[in-house]
Amino acid sequence: MGETPRCTGRQVRNKQPKSEVLIDVKRVALGHTTKQTRNDRARWIWSEQPALEALIDGETLKRAQPIHAARGPADQRSPQRTPSAYALCAIVRCGICGRKMQGSWNNGRPNYLDPRTGST
Repeated sequence: MGETPRCTGRQVRNKQPKSEVLIDVKRVALGHTTKQTRNDRARWIWSEQPALEALIDGETLKRAQPIHAARGPADQRSPQRTPSAYALCAIVRCGICGRKMQGSWNNGRPNYLDPRTGST
């Protein structure tokens, strides 16, 4: 797990730098897209002093790291499921802007919300 910025109050930069990548190398006219890739911890840039109040002291964090590591990587855990499948997922769109409506569980039944306003 290593040291966690949120826990220690320190700021970290260069965790996921952005880079411009060609969409198609054979068709350069299509332009570029921005991609983020995760850097190794060794390349992270840590602030010298804490920027925020620490949530946990260094000793407690060191004791918690083996417990966290024993849980395994997050991608191996089962995904969290919604209480119910939304029958019209990716089909219902806002009549004004055309955006996909977002599913929401309200009053014991599925509901669809306008992504701009959060209302039905």
